[in-house]
Amino acid sequence: MNKLKKMKIKIQQLFLFTGLLFIATSFTGTPEAETTFEWSVWKTSDCFSGVKFRYKVLEDYARNKDKVVVEIKNHYEKGISFNYHITTDPSESTFYRLDDVKSGDVRTVEKILDNNKKWYLLVDKLRFEGDKYGDPYRECDRY
Repeated sequence: MNKLKKMKIKIQQLFLFTGLLFIATSFTGTPEAETTFEWSVWKTSDCFSGVKFRYKVLEDYARNKDKVVVEIKNHYEKGISFNYHITTDPSESTFYRLDDVKSGDVRTVEKILDNNKKWYLLVDKLRFEGDKYGDPYRECDRY
């Protein structure tokens, strides 16, 4: 891929990423056009102020596949649990239950995706340590 085309892809991805509105209680990550061996900067969830994430993309991890590695960190004072899903379809509603994450701890999740596909890290159903099963999930706190 020539440099001009890569630059165009990066600019398009930048505009797409900055222009996205979160879906329900989700936040997004965007792959870069080149392999990202280093971690991205920490970003804050669109919905939850105490949920931060960073990522790296291992391009061409397998034939026509990239590996997306995401670290999710709990910056709340209490432990949390929540559902998550890395997907190329932000309308998907299938979420995977994440174990409880103590305050200050990091959870690493991975997903193999088709090369150069835009991906999303969807998060919902957040509860704090001490919340009872059956209690309502927490609302977004970033409005």
